[in-house]
Amino acid sequence: MGLRRRLFMAIFVGLLLAGCANESDDDFFVQPEWAGYLERAPADLGFEPAVTDWEHTPALETRPSGCTDPRETTEAWAASHGLIESEESDDLTINVRIRHDQDTATGLVQRWGFKDDAVAGTDHQLTLEETNGCWQPTRVETRHYCRRGRTEGNLCL
Repeated sequence: MGLRRRLFMAIFVGLLLAGCANESDDDFFVQPEWAGYLERAPADLGFEPAVTDWEHTPALETRPSGCTDPRETTEAWAASHGLIESEESDDLTINVRIRHDQDTATGLVQRWGFKDDAVAGTDHQLTLEETNGCWQPTRVETRHYCRRGRTEGNLCL
C-alpha cells in the first residue's frame, strides 16, 4: 500500500473513531444557536452579548411524576414547569439532552428564541440521581444568554 493510501486510511479511521467518541463536556452544554447569534450581532452597538454563570435554582427542584429513566424525568420536569409543550414554546427552539455519568445523570433543557430584547435563551441543568429505580432531580441550575451583555450581579442587561 502506498504512502498516500496509508495516510488517507489513517485519516479516515481517525475521523471514524472521532465520530464514535462520546461528546465532550464542553459539547454537551453548547447552545447551537449562540454562535450564529454572535456572528449576526453588530459589533458597534456598545455592548457585548454574554452568557451568565450557572446559578443554583432551588425553587425548580421539584419531583416530576415520570422517573423511569433520566430522559423521561427531564422531560416530565420541563413539562411540569411549562418549559416544553406550552403555547410559548411553539415559537422557541428547544433541545433536551441527557448525559449519563457513573451514578448520576445530567439533564439539559435548552430554550432559544425568546422575543425579548435582553434574554435570547435559557438553559436548565438538572443533576439526576437514581433511587429505587426512580430518577429524580437533586440539583437544578440555570443560565441565560444575554443579547446585550450581563451585569456583575449575573443579570442580563
